[in-house]
Amino acid sequence: MHKSMKSYVAMLLGTAVLSQSIAYSASAAQTAVPNALKSSAAAGFALENLGSIALKGLVSVKLTGMDVFAQPGGNILTYTLNYYNGSGSNADLIDYFSKVTTPGGTVVQGKPVTKDASIQTIPAKSSRTVTYYVNIGKAAQVSGIKVTLFRFDFNSSNYQKNLGGFTIPGKFSTIVPVGQSGKLMMGELPIIAKAESLQKIQMNGKVYLKAGISLTNTGTMALRDPGYKTYLKSAGGSVFELKADDAGGSYTVQPKEKKTIYYLKCTP
Repeated sequence: MHKSMKSYVAMLLGTAVLSQSIAYSASAAQTAVPNALKSSAAAGFALENLGSIALKGLVSVKLTGMDVFAQPGGNILTYTLNYYNGSGSNADLIDYFSKVTTPGGTVVQGKPVTKDASIQTIPAKSSRTVTYYVNIGKAAQVSGIKVTLFRFDFNSSNYQKNLGGFTIPGKFSTIVPVGQSGKLMMGELPIIAKAESLQKIQMNGKVYLKAGISLTNTGTMALRDPGYKTYLKSAGGSVFELKADDAGGSYTVQPKEKKTIYYLKCTP
């Protein structure tokens, strides 16, 4: 017998850059999320409010994304840094690194995710985003987390110089309330993403969940499917990978265009 579901969270991952909360009742198969459904998540703070940190000269960095994913071997925190180089020459990232400090005092150096590991240089007059991950053990919330930027400095006793940090306040939530959208970077393009719908479909004796996530390309170049994985997270914390509804699974979103991508999951 199909298990009752109180709510699900549809999550679009560029290694975890956005989560959208969708409340859904299993007893009422609806084609869209009703406007009356409310999310308990707070949405009073944006990471962009934390400002930027100067690395050197006209080179700076902003924290643009953060999320936590439960894993048996310790929860994984991902965070995305956007580096901007306003100078007239290339800026090397090899001299810089970041560390995460948990509310409990654990300090872990971040590692770039596989897709971003090759980004070593920020060309002149341009920006690049790099997503990092750390194992934060049993910590489950991003509030109180601090991301600190360092530069190698052989004149210091520990060979590193603290350049400043971003501390996540308690009012920040990684969940975007129902009916609202979130900003993220997919590659180098600014995207507005929104969980549009969640359907329950019964077919051939099986129950499927169909999630619709819209992407609005606010950049100046076409967004081509970057191959990010998409997941559905249950209210109980279970995470399921979704598959694109279209057989090919690829898409293109032109500048200023809004397109909804649909994903499927066969529930147990």
